[in-house]
This record gives sequence, C-alpha cells and structure tokens, in this order.
Amino acid sequence: MVSSLRTWKDWIKRPQSYSALTWPTPEKVQRHSDDDTSKSESSESGLLEDDLQFAGRYSPRRLSYPAIILAGTAVSLIAIVAFFAGKAWQPDLDRTCMRHTSTYSTAMDEVSNKLHDTKFNGTLGLNSEFSGHWGDPNDEMDSHWYKWGFVKMASFTPEEWKKMGKDMEGTARFTEEYGGGYMGFLEVNHQMHCLNVIRQAYHWDYYAKPENSRWAEWMLDRPITVKVHINHCFEMLRQLIMCNADMGVISHHWVKDIQDPYADFNQVHKCRDLDSVEKWINEHEARPPPETGYPMPADAVVWPSPP
Repeated sequence: MVSSLRTWKDWIKRPQSYSALTWPTPEKVQRHSDDDTSKSESSESGLLEDDLQFAGRYSPRRLSYPAIILAGTAVSLIAIVAFFAGKAWQPDLDRTCMRHTSTYSTAMDEVSNKLHDTKFNGTLGLNSEFSGHWGDPNDEMDSHWYKWGFVKMASFTPEEWKKMGKDMEGTARFTEEYGGGYMGFLEVNHQMHCLNVIRQAYHWDYYAKPENSRWAEWMLDRPITVKVHINHCFEMLRQLIMCNADMGVISHHWVKDIQDPYADFNQVHKCRDLDSVEKWINEHEARPPPETGYPMPADAVVWPSPP
C-alpha cells in the first residue's frame, strides 16, 4: 500500500510534456506519433497522400469581385421590387375600415374612403348652423337641415342591388319612365331626417304656425301618426348610437366657480368625407315624383303589411 502511494507521488511530481496540435494545411501536412522511427516508408506515403486529399477538399475558395458585385446587385433589385410591390398591394386602411364598420353599399365604391380627424363642437351655447345660438329655429337653420334631412331617392341597377345582397324580388322598383332601377336612399339622410323630426317636435309651437309649417309637413298628419313617427325616430337614433358604441373618452377640467369637474365635449372624432357623400347623393338623385307619388310597376310585389 505504501509503495503504491509512493509510486503515485513520484508520477505526480514527474514533469509532464505536452505537444501542440496543429491543423493540417495544403502546403505541409504533418503527423505525430509516439515512435516516428518505427513508421515505414509506405505508411508515411499513404498518410501524406490522405492528408493532401483532405486538405484539398476543405481548402477555402475566394469569390471574384465581379461575382460579388453581381450578387449584390441582384439582392438590391429583389429588395426594390419587393418594396414597390408591397406598396402597390398594401390595403387601403380607410377603405377597409369603412367596409368593416358599415354594411356594404355600392355608394362606398364612389365616395371618398378617407377619414378625417374632426374636433366636435361641444361647448354649451356656441353658435352652429344647425342649432343657432340657443337652438331657436329660423329659415336659415331649416335650410341646412333640409339639405341633409330631406330624403332623396336614388335608383340602383339590378347588378348593384344584387351586389349589396338585397331582395331582388320583393323590393320596390321604379317604372321605366323613372329609370326602372331599384328604389333606395342612404342611411345618413334618414338619420338626419329623424334628428330633425325630434328637433322640430321640440319646437312644436314654432312649426305649428302656418308660415313655418312648410318645413315640417309631417306634423300635419293624424296625431297618432305624428306620435308614431317621433317614437320611430327616437328608436332609430337610439339603435344607431348603441350600435356604434363610440369608445372615445371625454376628459374633464377644473373650472373656476364650478364645484364639480367640467366635461370637455370638444373631443376629436374620426369622420368621413361629407362633401364626397353629398356629391354622391346629388348625382344619384332620382327624378322627383308627381304629387301622387311614384307609380307602381305592373309586376311589383305588394306586401300585406309594412316590414
């Protein structure tokens, strides 16, 4: 046991020698062995031949300058083509937004799809062409409401009607003398009409006067019809507001002599190009009907009750 320990100590104390490893090169390939003198001439020749073949297979190759320039040019051209192709195929985000937030109509293909940041006028008592200073009606104000609140009928071709997914059989059409297309008008006109009905009902005394009744002929209907009309408009606007569910946030301010935080209703909203919409309405307005109303085609489908 003691002799074994001594042997181990002597081995540890014995100086150790290490040989550096070198990677073979094409010019000179060396092999090391514990006993170089014991190798035969044939073995050295075979090893040298193998090493030269190994080095030849893995020798680095350099690209010529023309090849590098050609490759760089090709990559640059591919990048440029991809860039412009991406720009050309990039979807119109405003158009996509309109398609996703409104039921499709062929009018969308003709009006501007651009959305604009518009700051609403929410200051109490601030003058507006639609409300005046305090909302008291006058002829000028009514003319602005009439432009948007008067429903203008438009004529749609069978192809447009089908594209919108409308009922091709049961919906009303014009007679040939009025164009023969399908009858329809934009929702915005009806919504403005309904808001105007509620406004006029609020100022009932003013519009009940004979000199002002031309702006609110709907008020001349039977009392029950007038009541149903107003309630219908309330419901249409309620459903519209709740459907859109505007997610904008109304901020508040501390105002002198006002105890509670004061809401700032002058917030920015995303709005459509109203001039473009107005242009479409005017360009597609159907010929006005006679006093008796539009005539019904002979092959029209007559419903037993309103939808």
